Amino acid sequence: MIDTATNTVITTIRGNPFPSTVTSTPNGDFVYVLDDDGSPQVVDTATHKARLAEELEGVVSNGRIAFSPDGLHLYAVSEGSDLVQVLEVATGRIVAVVDVFGGHSTDVAISRDGRQVCVTQRPGKALRRPLWVIETTTHKVIGSSAEWSGTANGLAITPDGSTAYVADRDSRAVRVIPVQPQTA
Repeated sequence: MIDTATNTVITTIRGNPFPSTVTSTPNGDFVYVLDDDGSPQVVDTATHKARLAEELEGVVSNGRIAFSPDGLHLYAVSEGSDLVQVLEVATGRIVAVVDVFGGHSTDVAISRDGRQVCVTQRPGKALRRPLWVIETTTHKVIGSSAEWSGTANGLAITPDGSTAYVADRDSRAVRVIPVQPQTA
């Protein structure tokens, strides 16, 4: 943990041997750490104590996760899978599984208003659709807002949810993609 005001290390939390992803809950109370060996952890940011994130075991290992803005749901993609799992955080129960059509999912991000989830993919069966958009109230894929032959490895959505920035390893570029607002 780093104090960003002074750029000094506050503490080091020992845990899994191969941490791959770190994501904070929206309120900042907890940090979830995914690991390539499939043993996710959750760290209490007040006490710096880590525990096994049992609610994520079997859901995701070496993938990516994103929390809904209200912190009630967690969206998880596993490296090499074409499924997005939606977990109810309070119960640890999977409430939906969304098929994003044959790619190898690489990242997930949620718009600030929580209405849309974007998922990036490397080529699989879905060679020309590396970005998919999911509507969060129905957990349905509402489209792919872009087509290109390449890969999608990293993802960020602007605060207003209008634009996605996607890292494309094949072209060594960042794709700037408009995310069409969906009407309720």
